[in-house]
Amino acid sequence: MAEDGLLPQVFARVDPRSKVPVVNTLLCGAVCAAVSAFVPISVLGDLVSIGTLMAFLLVCGGVVLLRRTHPEAERPVRVRWIGLVAGVGFAGSLALMTTLPAATWLRLVVWLAIGLVIFFGYARRHAATAAPIATDSGCSSPIQVSESGSSASVPATPITLGAPLTVSSAPRLAPSTHETP
Repeated sequence: MAEDGLLPQVFARVDPRSKVPVVNTLLCGAVCAAVSAFVPISVLGDLVSIGTLMAFLLVCGGVVLLRRTHPEAERPVRVRWIGLVAGVGFAGSLALMTTLPAATWLRLVVWLAIGLVIFFGYARRHAATAAPIATDSGCSSPIQVSESGSSASVPATPITLGAPLTVSSAPRLAPSTHETP
């Protein structure tokens, strides 16, 4: 996220030997330790549950939205019956979220508001300019390779889940500099 400008660059640094984002790890550990020292475990459990379910809900909804708004986009991973899979995932996550107490929903809304303030206050001004989504016609990807060589790699051929795998003669992608041997 820091490489994309959504967080300050200090969070993009990784230890050269261990390839671990030390600043992120220490900051997250300190915040989690402080919160867990003062918040009851039942409240933490509800917060973790609603946060995880919200993430699943957003991913399922986002997949369907992108399939409809960008049908031409290259899809390296294919899932059969994606509408059904994403719909069941969305509905299941929402159903489980409705079982959580109202106070947990209020905390979710507060955290979302804090996130939006951070986004509109910092990330929106510093975010890298988004490029068009990759297509078979060769448009550039919104994922840019940084000078350090780190980025998400995409397989040369699409993968269909549930289909038999075949060995491809496509050349292998060069390993990222963040991978350990």
